[in-house]
Amino acid sequence: MERGNFLGEPYRALLEIAVWVGLIEAYAWRLSKIPGVKSLTLLMLFVYMSFSLWRRRVTLKEMGIRGDTFWPAAKSMGLLAGLLIVLLLATGTILGRSPWSRKFVLMLLGYVPWGTFQQFLLQSYLCVRLRAAFSEDFTPAVWSAFFFGVVHLPNPYLVVASFAFGVIGCLHFLKYRNLWVLGLAHALLGSFIYHCFPAEIVGGFNTAEGYLKHFAPLFIGPGR
Repeated sequence: MERGNFLGEPYRALLEIAVWVGLIEAYAWRLSKIPGVKSLTLLMLFVYMSFSLWRRRVTLKEMGIRGDTFWPAAKSMGLLAGLLIVLLLATGTILGRSPWSRKFVLMLLGYVPWGTFQQFLLQSYLCVRLRAAFSEDFTPAVWSAFFFGVVHLPNPYLVVASFAFGVIGCLHFLKYRNLWVLGLAHALLGSFIYHCFPAEIVGGFNTAEGYLKHFAPLFIGPGR
């Protein structure tokens, strides 16, 4: 360790990400309700992430913003996504739910940019930053997925699903470095999950206080 460097690179990377995720959580729970502070917090999050990527001269290809690896990445992820979709459809049939509707199509179309944006935050920032601090792929993939799960608290389903897909997605990303495939997979799987499971299970994809307000009556009863 260099003189004056109190933390090794892995710890500094984890601390950097923890601060960023902490600010996201503060925004989700409290700061988003304060008009002036809301915009300032979003700006701070963007500047914080952008400065980190710029400081390390991360290229667009390293962030997965590329087309040359699309088809190899799509073939690899397509096998897993296809299997999961079949399992989701089977589960939906058992539960008496079918995703085939106009609402499903509209959700999928809107989910593609939103899912891609989430994957950008997870892979292009978290995973890229942590991979630069570790000598192998698995550890940064797990840590990235852990932080991704944290931002979905307190929804237990989303925490587990985000962590599981986060690990798989990060390992896939580190092999192929393609953001677009993961964004499409996120949108597809998310749309099928939303329509194949009742809201009581997935919590309507709500997080933070939105999840608590939706489920509090189920656990503590109305008016308490």
